Amino acid sequence: MNPSMLRLALLCLFLGVDSLFCALVAGVTGLLARHSGASPAAAILRAGAAFVGAATLSMAVSAFLASGL
Repeated sequence: MNPSMLRLALLCLFLGVDSLFCALVAGVTGLLARHSGASPAAAILRAGAAFVGAATLSMAVSAFLASGL
């Protein structure tokens, strides 16, 4: 396996794990918002904001780590 294929495989693995992590964060945020008395629409809005925030943070960290490789 040449180095470019290895990097592509690691990138795909990271993106898969990252999307699962972001979905978990969004789900927990939606549940917490719903349990605190928010309407379903507000809970979905908070979950979406949490998903985008987690994805942005993880992509920034991955860009920082990729610059070192």
